[in-house]
Amino acid sequence: MSATPADAAAAERPAHRDTNVLRWLSAYTASMVGDNVYYLALSWAAVRAGSPAQAGAVMAVSALPRALLMLGGGVVADRLGPRRVVIGS
Repeated sequence: MSATPADAAAAERPAHRDTNVLRWLSAYTASMVGDNVYYLALSWAAVRAGSPAQAGAVMAVSALPRALLMLGGGVVADRLGPRRVVIGS
């Protein structure tokens, strides 16, 4: 099977110029900014509503499900494969 000129051009194009890579990078950046803004707003609201100790407790409790789901998700992805996990989720 011979490669088409479009396939050859795509193979020679560096990753930082690939539109799919740039689209994924933009979406990932927006997601990370949103996650960080959420935690900043959560901590700010907790400090405004209570003491710094209570804010620390709120932040610890909010991070616990994320940590547990990351550990469990890693095990599931190892067993089933990342593609199946992403499609399933």
